Amino acid sequence: MVQRKKKFGVELYDDLNQNDTTSTQDFYASSDRIIDTIRPMLLTADREIRALDNKRQRVIASLEDEQKKREEAFPVQATNWKEKAKNAGKATSMAGTKAKIKTELAMLNTQVNAIKETFGLEMFDALDDLFQNSTALIGGHSSADDATNQIRTRFQSCKADIIEIKRKKLAKQQDIDALNVEGNLRRLS
Repeated sequence: MVQRKKKFGVELYDDLNQNDTTSTQDFYASSDRIIDTIRPMLLTADREIRALDNKRQRVIASLEDEQKKREEAFPVQATNWKEKAKNAGKATSMAGTKAKIKTELAMLNTQVNAIKETFGLEMFDALDDLFQNSTALIGGHSSADDATNQIRTRFQSCKADIIEIKRKKLAKQQDIDALNVEGNLRRLS
């Protein structure tokens, strides 16, 4: 269930940023309860992700520079064993640098994903409280209404998945309990 809530955060964050929902004036001027609830958490996550994205862009640029250096490093093929050994050392050094940069990029991507997942955990609980009474969609009069409907739809999908997970878990637990009762009865006979 926690994993599904984390996935909800990744999906919701990506949806809101992909459609430029958060860059409209309606999003910031809206007095809608849902937008008021989501805005502070979204802005916090967005600020952290943008900072990491800037680092990612620098790392990607250094990876591209490293690739260019590698292409330029061996213009002429080595002819004797000294040149071959020198080229092997250069190639090994460059491969190590490239691996280091790729590892750093993967680490930054993991950090971004962790921020989105934390956003999902926080948002799910906040939206669950907010949507207790009403899950009806709003007619799209503004981009804030579209964002609200998008949030509701994502939340309802996640909530349905969690209910299904709980139902399956309960069924499995009942099966286990039934097996335990049967096993205990056999031992008593």
